[in-house]
Amino acid sequence: MAAVRRILIDCDPGLDDAAAILMALGARAVLDLVALTTVAGNVGLAAVTRNASGLLALAGRTDVPLHAGCPRALVGGTLRAQHVHGEGGIGGVDLPVGVSARSEHAVDAIRRIARESGPKGLTLVPIGPLTNIACALVMAPDIADCLSEIVVMGGAARVGGNVTPVAEFNFAADPHAARIVLESGVPVVVMPLDVTRQAVVTEARIDALRTLATPVGETLAAMLAAYRGRTGRAVLHDPCTIAYLLAPDLFRGEGVAATVDTASDVSMGRLVADWNGQTGRDPTVTIMSDLDADGFYDLLVAQIRALS
Repeated sequence: MAAVRRILIDCDPGLDDAAAILMALGARAVLDLVALTTVAGNVGLAAVTRNASGLLALAGRTDVPLHAGCPRALVGGTLRAQHVHGEGGIGGVDLPVGVSARSEHAVDAIRRIARESGPKGLTLVPIGPLTNIACALVMAPDIADCLSEIVVMGGAARVGGNVTPVAEFNFAADPHAARIVLESGVPVVVMPLDVTRQAVVTEARIDALRTLATPVGETLAAMLAAYRGRTGRAVLHDPCTIAYLLAPDLFRGEGVAATVDTASDVSMGRLVADWNGQTGRDPTVTIMSDLDADGFYDLLVAQIRALS
């Protein structure tokens, strides 16, 4: 039997965040979700925290601690994505009322939980802007030794961006935070647009969730239908992180040194990968490039079924 992995998801729900969170909750036998932390991103902090609480209530997991975090990026303005996720962040789909976030700030919770987890005892799964994670690493560098890896959704390696010609939303929303995380020395697995754009939401894949005939399956199906309706071609970015933890063989990638551009107005937020080893830095970042999309969706449906 596989060992249970302790994970902390840092999120900004968000329609694809919702799928990732529910997928992780369904994998309780192998993923121990020790906390959910929120960061402003797709929509503002109050909305994403309310959405995270509602998702925990939907899944019957109000026991999972919820902590609200940073309301804006480390530097500069606020980038939001209401045009994709709706004003409330989840496409107008109703969620049950959950419990309130705990009083401890997300950054403090990340530091505490990492230390409690012991050496290499915690996996961080940031699926929004990396503000909370960067703050924790700067405030408490010692927690790096407590992290087995950080599995990130963000960046665009060999493809174009989705908010600028070269930058993906999560990295563009807080490029300075993304740079801190990628240069932290902690092993980082990056799920960039190169791979997440392969996880296309189709009507058949929505139907597979709907036909589970469970509250969670029907709610997630409604979210994905709203997502597809708003964007025309929806893809599930964030759940790729959870799929990797459950079935890494679904992915193919390459280890490199990498950083994020924080200096150029033209390419601010761009993922910069040292494909040829020219910097001499250790290749602590694994950038994924390929996905078995059918296997990914089979895995998603299986985890949502487990929540019934």
